[in-house]
Amino acid sequence: NKARVYHLHSSTLYDAIGTYIESSLERPGQHVLLLYTDGGDSTSRMTFGKLLDLLRLGNVVVYAVGYLEHQSGSSRAPQQMRLSQIAREAGGEAFFPSSPAEIDRVYAKILDELASRYTLGYVPSNPKPAGKFRRVEVKLARTDLKGARIRTRSGYVPLQAGVGR
Repeated sequence: NKARVYHLHSSTLYDAIGTYIESSLERPGQHVLLLYTDGGDSTSRMTFGKLLDLLRLGNVVVYAVGYLEHQSGSSRAPQQMRLSQIAREAGGEAFFPSSPAEIDRVYAKILDELASRYTLGYVPSNPKPAGKFRRVEVKLARTDLKGARIRTRSGYVPLQAGVGR
């Protein structure tokens, strides 16, 4: 596995995430993107809506570690909401440590989750055309697993025949 690091000198968070997702579309397998960010984006060409569309198309799980303690109160809430939405849409999770001491615990939690996840597959019964978003919901049927957490993507966009993912 190769790790790619994108270092940003300006606030182009959506462009950086979008570039990674687009580059992963032609590579087989599942990909994980771990963001450590202040959540700000002021100069991306890609809109937030377009980024969400790409997240639905790609096969990338996103974990966001948002260190927002130095953000103003008025910008912190929207940035936290967007980072949470990015991670949730891609089947990951967003974390917001309040101190540098918490960061190691957050990374340990992410590593533990990656080591203990399952991949499910299915064949849809509804033959919607490729390119249309399909919502997915996974429910746990076993009542004896009350402490288990299920996290999944909100859905996916099936590709046309002959297009790799």
